[in-house]
Amino acid sequence: MINCIVEDDGIGRKQSAAAKLYIPKTGKTSLGMKITQTRIDILNKIKNTKATVELSDLAQGLRVEVKLPLVTSY
Repeated sequence: MINCIVEDDGIGRKQSAAAKLYIPKTGKTSLGMKITQTRIDILNKIKNTKATVELSDLAQGLRVEVKLPLVTSY
C-alpha cells in the first residue's frame, strides 16, 4: 500500500462547521469527499483491494490519510 498523509493546522472541522452557521449560504455544495470516496469504492471493486481515506481531527486542524494499493506489475 502507498500511504499519503496530509496534516493541516487550520481551525478544524468542528469550528469550521460552527462558523458556517453565521456565514450566508452561497447555494454551492462541496463534492470533493463524495467524489473521492466514489473513486475509492470503484478502485476497490475493480481491483479487489482495500484502499481507504481516513479523516482524523487533531487538537488544531485535520489529518487526512489516503491508502492506495501499490501495483508493481502490469
